[in-house]
Amino acid sequence: KAAARKRLGSSLQKVSGGASIRANFGTRKEPTHTLALRFAAVGLEAADISGTSDPYLIVLQETDGEPKESCLHRRVAQTRPCPNTLDPVFEEVRTDTLALCQNDDKRRLVLQCWDCDAGSEDDLIGACVTTLAEMRDTRGHAGKPFEIQLTISGSAVSKRRRASDTKTGKLQVLAIEATPFTPAKTSSLGGMFAAPKAGSD
Repeated sequence: KAAARKRLGSSLQKVSGGASIRANFGTRKEPTHTLALRFAAVGLEAADISGTSDPYLIVLQETDGEPKESCLHRRVAQTRPCPNTLDPVFEEVRTDTLALCQNDDKRRLVLQCWDCDAGSEDDLIGACVTTLAEMRDTRGHAGKPFEIQLTISGSAVSKRRRASDTKTGKLQVLAIEATPFTPAKTSSLGGMFAAPKAGSD
């Protein structure tokens, strides 16, 4: 577990960009907000022979494991690959606070950047750990995207790179849009309820 944590990296910074979300997180079983998150990366390490990569992003939620000191990860979202680039702008990630962090904005999130390989297993470019609270903190960044260092452990490094060279690019949080969640109305029978159209009997 210690090696896994080292691989994910420990450099956390406060994030810029993103709408303010009221701190009404708790034990609710429905989301507090729906979310639209936009990420990019800069200066990624080339994983292909051509000198480029086909990067995509995976968002994972850290969950409590058994025994309590262990951690598991639940996949929240995965973007499509961005072909032939080391500075990708990933497609928008649409989710909600329940799916992303169990309505706990301080729950740890793991963001992994992978290289898509058609003829072999995909390669991990780098990963980082953050939280929704950090990603929505806009203080002190002067409107610039918040950047998180992507790292990879020596055990996962290929022969083309020194084991001590673990920095593989930076992930940027471009924007976080949050909309208060509105639960769908249901009838007394438990089905979806739609209001009658004007003029209907």
